[in-house]
Amino acid sequence: MLAVARRSGLESKLRLLPEGEVLPGLPVSLDFQALTGDGPVWMDEAPDWLLISWPVQDLAGELVAVLETRWPRHIQQRGQELLRRVQWVLLGLAVALTLGLLLLADRLVVARLVRLRRELGDIREQRKWGRQVTVQGQDEITELAGGANHLLGVIASQVHVLERLSQTDALTGLANRRCFGERLELAMRQRQRRSDASLSLLLIDVDHFKSYNDRYGHHQGDLALQALAACLAQVARRPEDLAARLGGEEFALLLTADRSGAQHCATELRAALAARGIAHEGGGPGGLLTLSMGLAQAASDESSDEFYQRADAALYRAKAAGRDRLME
Repeated sequence: MLAVARRSGLESKLRLLPEGEVLPGLPVSLDFQALTGDGPVWMDEAPDWLLISWPVQDLAGELVAVLETRWPRHIQQRGQELLRRVQWVLLGLAVALTLGLLLLADRLVVARLVRLRRELGDIREQRKWGRQVTVQGQDEITELAGGANHLLGVIASQVHVLERLSQTDALTGLANRRCFGERLELAMRQRQRRSDASLSLLLIDVDHFKSYNDRYGHHQGDLALQALAACLAQVARRPEDLAARLGGEEFALLLTADRSGAQHCATELRAALAARGIAHEGGGPGGLLTLSMGLAQAASDESSDEFYQRADAALYRAKAAGRDRLME
């Protein structure tokens, strides 16, 4: 018994069980047969200690002795306190681990997804299709960002094509009327800021083009307009110059040139078209396709509409005077 007490630190003793004595306490629903071979254990609770009784039987199965161990309450209380501390430590570790996983998930997933959404939203609102999202990494979010950048590239390319088509005449490849109107407004605003800047407008009409279509057919008429467009592009050499088809057989040259420079461009245009030798019986001299042109110089105190109307009036005078000429 001394060995049991020394090893367990508990007060233990083996005593003979007088005949007729009842074990104190109640049997515990634990089977300690593996330890004693004698059946259930009895437990008696007192304010300061817990008495555990192991009955010992003889060979005939009679109770002859009992092994009693007193378990002080303060040991149980310390054990329960230690258990509570361990539970709180485990709970703290679980909370810390959960917060760490949440922070890691936020940094690696949530924050990057929010950044991706914000950048895509900015691109959509500002219509800056040439921009790309900047989310980096080596996971599925990076693949998603790469796919978004690929789609943005496709959108930017398609938008560029659509913008170019929306401002380009399909037949001649020159600027269309919409583009001409925007460039004219821009040029007039720039000239208002620089009163010394020269700006000229040539309005051009193909002479007797209806009869040309009637005689040679619309396909040949389209070829003639394409040839004239090539001549106009040849004359409009400066980056600021603009050659445009306004509709039908009516064209325009917006030139950053003074009166003399615009007259030179008109002469060059007529010569370039004559050099192509486009036949038009019943047209101008020599049976060739000819042009009527009206020229106007921009004034500092007029609007773009007034500027255009002056060039259009000059074109009307050129047609009324017999066509195949330039009027101002």
